[in-house]
Amino acid sequence: PLTKMDGAGRKKALDAIAQLNVGGTTNLSGGLLQGCDLLLNKPETGATATRAVLLFTDGMANAGIQDTPGILAASAGVIAGRSCSLFTFGFGSDHNEECLRALAESTSGLYYFIEKSEDNDVVLTKLVPPLLDPVLGDYVRSTPDARDPEVLSLFTCLINKVQAAMTQEVPRVFDAVFKCTLEMITKNFEDNPEHRANLFNLLRAINHHCFPALLTDQGNFTLIIESIKWAFKHTERNVADTGLNTLLELLQNIQQSAFSNAFHQQYYLGLLQDVFAVLTDTLHKPGFKLQAIILSHLFLAVEDGASAHQITSPLWPQVPPPPPSP
Repeated sequence: PLTKMDGAGRKKALDAIAQLNVGGTTNLSGGLLQGCDLLLNKPETGATATRAVLLFTDGMANAGIQDTPGILAASAGVIAGRSCSLFTFGFGSDHNEECLRALAESTSGLYYFIEKSEDNDVVLTKLVPPLLDPVLGDYVRSTPDARDPEVLSLFTCLINKVQAAMTQEVPRVFDAVFKCTLEMITKNFEDNPEHRANLFNLLRAINHHCFPALLTDQGNFTLIIESIKWAFKHTERNVADTGLNTLLELLQNIQQSAFSNAFHQQYYLGLLQDVFAVLTDTLHKPGFKLQAIILSHLFLAVEDGASAHQITSPLWPQVPPPPPSP
């Protein structure tokens, strides 16, 4: 049955994979048809729900339906005009490209040839594109209760895997998941704990590997700063620590960038006040060390001669001196 990929679901999937044995047969049609049947008979999660099947194979079909026309006819019979896209992935040289390509094209999906799954360029160009539209589209169009927090974990893993090479795709990911998830988690400190933790892990991965992508939209950047503030004010320690670590890493990146003066002019005083607020709050005592490190960083940024990357512009509007008395 379809299984939610939370912690228990992942363990169940890994246990099932561990029990598989190589037997020399490839029942491509059996796996494909069962996957389509499970997905298409799942209760609707909304009128705009996206349904997509990803088929991975490294061999030629030699069990079940083996000819390309037969496999195409069988899959068309199961899908029967319903909305479902097939994305097919052929690993190595021993697979039927004609069959996989035809399956994908029959449902407006895509076929990809993957020579080595360890190659980051392959992951970025072959695995990421077919995930973006179905996964992100389904997430942003779904009702809050139907949004799977594992979508956030998926893109965190991809960014940690391909690192800076993912920078170009980050704005698209950010636009689809950040605002709608932030609205879900900031209503209070209790609801949607998985979404909360996963969103800030995603933000931290973007900041660490794809920092330039955060500077592409001023409105989004302000939202990021406010969300980090919300995180380090959180009473749950792991969320507060993630917020503080993300802020520290962001400040370090900002310090090395051409955006440093503009950033500090707009955000410095607000961050200073909010960090002081949690530093003096007894509910946030466990974060004292990180809070102190961040304050030290902020102080050194304005200290004369303290750093080659110190702030060189005023942090507030300059008032012209009064005219001299007659």
